[in-house]
Amino acid sequence: MNKLVLSLFPGFGLMDRAFERIGCQIVRGPDVLWGGDVKTFHIPSGVFWGIIGGPPCQGFSVCKSMYTKKYDDLIADFVRVVEEAQPSWVVMENVRGAKNSPHLPKDWLPIQLRDWDCGGRTWRRRIFWIYPPNLIFTPPKRPGKPEYSVLATSWKTRCSTPSNKGEFHGHENISLKKAAELQGYPELIDILKPLGRAYGVMLLGNGVPKAMGDYMAKSIKQQVLG
Repeated sequence: MNKLVLSLFPGFGLMDRAFERIGCQIVRGPDVLWGGDVKTFHIPSGVFWGIIGGPPCQGFSVCKSMYTKKYDDLIADFVRVVEEAQPSWVVMENVRGAKNSPHLPKDWLPIQLRDWDCGGRTWRRRIFWIYPPNLIFTPPKRPGKPEYSVLATSWKTRCSTPSNKGEFHGHENISLKKAAELQGYPELIDILKPLGRAYGVMLLGNGVPKAMGDYMAKSIKQQVLG
């Protein structure tokens, strides 16, 4: 079985690590963090078993008022690459606001997950768009009180978006060590330290928490491979 998986917009590769843990071989596509440009990226069909990734969320985020730059909706390029590659399955993650993108295929199934329900420590919510849409993802609702999420903006200030449950609020001026622990990757602290607290927390906050990534990867393995 071909287990070659393309990761689009890989960032620091937290979701990549989840799929590597189930035996996939990850090929990382271009990312603006490393000087890449997805708009010039093309691949032939039939090479990749699956495609994963999370297009930049700044334009859809509840914290978008904090940004002065206008961000493109790169979901269009994610979908374009998928159409070129014709993989067997697709997992795309983003914030809930991304559901307003006009580029989302109608046959991609949106699944909302919470890190805490997947076995993690935080309230972090993400929507995963899945193809084919007959796959099932239903983690049980876990009792208890999760911790605040790690946001890409947690290194400087809390995102003060109104909420009656606090699910959008993140830690303010969080330490790099604490951010890595909450995301489930304390072992990455030595890699992140040389990058500095601000950049390290941003990379972690943009990524998928370990428990959430593992839940998604294992569900794909069980249902696609059988």
